[in-house]
Amino acid sequence: MLNLLAIALVGAGVLILLAALLSTRRLVAELPEGPMRSQWRLLAALIVVFVVGYAGYLAVFWGRHQVLADLLVPVVFACVACFAFLSSRLSLATVVNVRRMSTLDRANVTDALSGLDSRHYLDRRMREEMMRAERHGLAVSVMLLDIDEFASVNATYGHAVGDQVLTEIGRILSGGVRESDVLVRYGGEEIAVVATHTAPEAAMAVAERLRRDVEVGARKALLEAQGARRAITVSIGVAGREAGQKADTDLFAAAERALRRAKSEGRNRVVLG
Repeated sequence: MLNLLAIALVGAGVLILLAALLSTRRLVAELPEGPMRSQWRLLAALIVVFVVGYAGYLAVFWGRHQVLADLLVPVVFACVACFAFLSSRLSLATVVNVRRMSTLDRANVTDALSGLDSRHYLDRRMREEMMRAERHGLAVSVMLLDIDEFASVNATYGHAVGDQVLTEIGRILSGGVRESDVLVRYGGEEIAVVATHTAPEAAMAVAERLRRDVEVGARKALLEAQGARRAITVSIGVAGREAGQKADTDLFAAAERALRRAKSEGRNRVVLG
């Protein structure tokens, strides 16, 4: 009777370890390449070693379990297998849930059309960057871009083409700013850039480069899409604070005022507020 119980415990341990191995393999597939994935692969290999060890134990000690004390090792084997299974399942569930929450969080702060971050993200990052600049006396600038006469693009070529132009402009701007900068779709055809560690004059140079890149790239995209030789331009308002300067004005409001000036002065230009 004890021998059958020992066999049952070890056999159950083998089955549980095999289930843990399946969970571990799924976990490895969910992880990106790197040290953590390699470590879980090592754990999967150890589980295989355990399975072989359990089978070897059964072969060597078959029929030798005569007293209750002989059940200690089979019980330990079963407990170790349960621990391995629960650990692998919990880790897998954690990775899947973290990835899902990360995807949902990214969806909440990303504009689906342009691929840029959304207004919700801007509000948070603006506060963070302004506080950081104020605390450490850093330079910071804000650029507010508006696509000139974008409504007429939609009216002439349709909203599908307008969306394509907006997507292309998002791609151009994403490639023209640094990873440390905050680039968001502010609303409609307006796009905002928070340029960290950037004084106003440097931001003006960046804004002028972005204006030229959009003028060339967006027009080319429209030509390829519709064969239309139409200019696609942006007006940009810039406001900023030099390093060490106190925050005596709302930079975003100043950038909006500068943008209105750029519009009123003929569009397709950069104005410093």
